[in-house]
Amino acid sequence: SLLRRREIYRIFKPKHGGYARGTPVASQAPTFNCQDAGIEEPLDAKDIEVYGDVGTAVENTAMGLTEDVLRARDAILAAVLFSTTTFPAGFNQAATAVVGTGSSKIVSDSSDCIEKVRLGCGMSANTALMSGGMFAKMRKDPDVQAKYRAIAGYTDKQGGIRLQLSLTDLAAVLGVEKIIVAGGIKDTTDEGQTRTKSSVWADTFILFFYCPPLTSRWGAFLGRIFAYN
Repeated sequence: SLLRRREIYRIFKPKHGGYARGTPVASQAPTFNCQDAGIEEPLDAKDIEVYGDVGTAVENTAMGLTEDVLRARDAILAAVLFSTTTFPAGFNQAATAVVGTGSSKIVSDSSDCIEKVRLGCGMSANTALMSGGMFAKMRKDPDVQAKYRAIAGYTDKQGGIRLQLSLTDLAAVLGVEKIIVAGGIKDTTDEGQTRTKSSVWADTFILFFYCPPLTSRWGAFLGRIFAYN
């Protein structure tokens, strides 16, 4: 994490005194913009008859509505986190070339992104998030394939074989601990019209960020969401 200059000297105990106290973490009411999210669906006698009893009908309906809320939240987060206007200009890294082409330098581009996160917040990015479409292109990318062959110790005679990289393999290539593949699909057309489907998370971005191993009120979180009743 970021270390302030005065903290370097505060950690040392005076010869005839106690240790310095940590700076309290200030909590302010306007720090977070909270909104209620939910959806309702009435149940009639026919619905209850299908499930057999009221309890089962309510439970199954609640599960379906919860899925609707989560999918809507996923789309809201995707629109914010996959936007170049959300983060300061220094955190937006343009790719050297399109992923999946012979001129791609996605491995070095990824290293640059991880370093930008470290310089910006003091912690190296340990997680990468991408769409299902981007993951499919990354697995086949020549730069990624070459890097994995070097890591795995493949010989030159095996160089022409296209490898089917797993999430763990790709994480090792990019230098992160975990890769999240967001495979959701959305339909933006009205009912009765020709369907126009696309990825919820755009196929043109990869998001590198730090994900702490444990929940902490002092930890740095990206897109942190509070769920409460």
